[in-house]
Amino acid sequence: MKKINKILYIFLFGILINSVYAEIVTFSPLDDMYTDEINTGQHSVDQLWVANYAPVNNYQRIMMKFDISSLAGQDINKAELNIYRFFGCPSGGATTVRIYAILESWDENSWSPETHISYDAGNQYGLYVFSANGMHTIDITSLARAWADSSVDNHGLVMIADDNCKFAKCYSKEASNSEFQPYLEIDYTVPTNVGTDDHDLILKTLELSAYPNPFNPSTNIKIALKNGSKIDIKAYNLAGQQVSEIFSGYLAAGNYTYPFNGANLAAGAYFIIAATEETKECYKILLMK
Repeated sequence: MKKINKILYIFLFGILINSVYAEIVTFSPLDDMYTDEINTGQHSVDQLWVANYAPVNNYQRIMMKFDISSLAGQDINKAELNIYRFFGCPSGGATTVRIYAILESWDENSWSPETHISYDAGNQYGLYVFSANGMHTIDITSLARAWADSSVDNHGLVMIADDNCKFAKCYSKEASNSEFQPYLEIDYTVPTNVGTDDHDLILKTLELSAYPNPFNPSTNIKIALKNGSKIDIKAYNLAGQQVSEIFSGYLAAGNYTYPFNGANLAAGAYFIIAATEETKECYKILLMK
């Protein structure tokens, strides 16, 4: 089951909002497809096939691309590719695959499904055996770290089966059931000092939330204020830069809702900071496009 946009831990140093957030964020593929150089008449848009079996000319490869630019320069603890296999051949058998970084630009609308893409054969970023149907979790931490620190250009990944491996068929992002769609889950640690200019942090004396979250392109920021106070509500990106002032002024005790529109912002994670004269609350939202 997808666990989207969770703040797992908050480590507080003193009483300032200089904190370390260990978080999990989830990314859906920008593009995903499989290539088949020989069996060109049976390409399925909502499926991802991988095989390398010479007797029947099955040499399918899976290609996937994720935009994790919002995590550029961040400390990635773990990255896991989640993909649902619905068919294994023969009779649910095993398929061993290896994962490599793609070396050229592509997208699923323009890349020919009859052409295998070039990849960095000298560096393997994952090894996995599909041995049953259901959701599979594949560790690609080293590749995600390379994307985040720009040591590898992020053109996505290709999944290639070992010799003599028959089909593993998985669902793509076009699968009609969202629970079967692939996604990338990244656990990362990010220090942030946003909003430390003029307020001390006192733990949760006001409530802050957003719905929907993740969102595209707008969400509602909800505030529950126990005591009347001047309050500033602002949005920041992961670099600590303010991207929006949502509200600034006096509010009586009560519940309030303010719209937030991210149409002009890049996809990724943002922090909402609500600060009164006595307290401050931070809440993470995820804009998906």
